[in-house]
Amino acid sequence: MAGTWDCTTRTTPHPHAEPDEFRPQLRDLYVPGGDIGFWQAAIRNQDDPEYAPLAETVRSSRMFLVELLYTDEEGAQRAITAFLLAPGKERWLCSAVRHWNLDRPDPR
Repeated sequence: MAGTWDCTTRTTPHPHAEPDEFRPQLRDLYVPGGDIGFWQAAIRNQDDPEYAPLAETVRSSRMFLVELLYTDEEGAQRAITAFLLAPGKERWLCSAVRHWNLDRPDPR
């Protein structure tokens, strides 16, 4: 996971974070194509520089982005997906809003 992006302070599209800016995930997840999966993350260390801004964003119910770097089961085909998290009436809603392929051309 790379740093979060507060959607209320930027109005132009942003480039993805560099691969070396991402934090390692503690759990490998395999989701077969066309199937359902999940992903979870937490910043538990309150001394982490990302903790306070993220906590304030969540407390004030503001939308934000999280970028996730992932690969296939062999560590190839690196891709980054930006997920938008938005407050709903009873729970937060999450949508994948942008994808970048790092090792091949984007399919656009």
